Amino acid sequence: MLTRMNRLWTLVAAAAILTTGLASCLKSKDSGPAQPYAIVALLNGAVYPSAVDVYQNGKKINSSAFESGKYAITQVTPGTQELGFKKFNSDSTLSTPDLALYDTLAWHTLVMYNKNQPTDSGFQTYNILENYSEVTGEKVNFRLFHLSPDAGTVKLFVNDVEIYGGRTHGDFVSSINQEFAKTSGGTIKFEVKDANTNATIVSKSVDYSSGSVITLYLYGLRNAAGTDSRKISLNVYEHRA
Repeated sequence: MLTRMNRLWTLVAAAAILTTGLASCLKSKDSGPAQPYAIVALLNGAVYPSAVDVYQNGKKINSSAFESGKYAITQVTPGTQELGFKKFNSDSTLSTPDLALYDTLAWHTLVMYNKNQPTDSGFQTYNILENYSEVTGEKVNFRLFHLSPDAGTVKLFVNDVEIYGGRTHGDFVSSINQEFAKTSGGTIKFEVKDANTNATIVSKSVDYSSGSVITLYLYGLRNAAGTDSRKISLNVYEHRA
């Protein structure tokens, strides 16, 4: 475990900003001598609004829209940091800014989601201080975050075997649902089903090697119109540089 996490930190130190499909979203930082840092992954699972601006200690840090369904990984200076969000290109503040203490080499995941209602006013954030103590290099480590406000109660099947049952929207705030399950490396089929009807809502097959650490997040609207980009999907957030 220690070797695996040391490798993560070494890889992270090689870049100031690490993103998935968002290289142009967060503003680049000036180069300079290596400084202590903590890691924060911003996971935008909110369907309302469709895009946000990100503010760190009152300063906007994205140069383009941070769209729903995306995630970005960046470094922050250790100490108390305030991360806030506004509707894209608007002065409309979304929820109370998240204020947290970031220790050197800590890894946080800050999740954006619609807590009680699928509207802008339902936008909320939840900060997770990641615990990788049970991560193994012998298996693929995975978990599920249910962020879809209209998908209902779901079950997750991995290679046709039920792993999670009775998962509900927003239940990732429970520490037990932040833990990682394990499966063998290779091609993995993830399938989310309606817990009541057993109908498949969405499925995804991906290739991961042993030692990988991933968060699956059920995002979007099950009842979205045909052209709505927020149609329900099963996305993957990779905990790596």
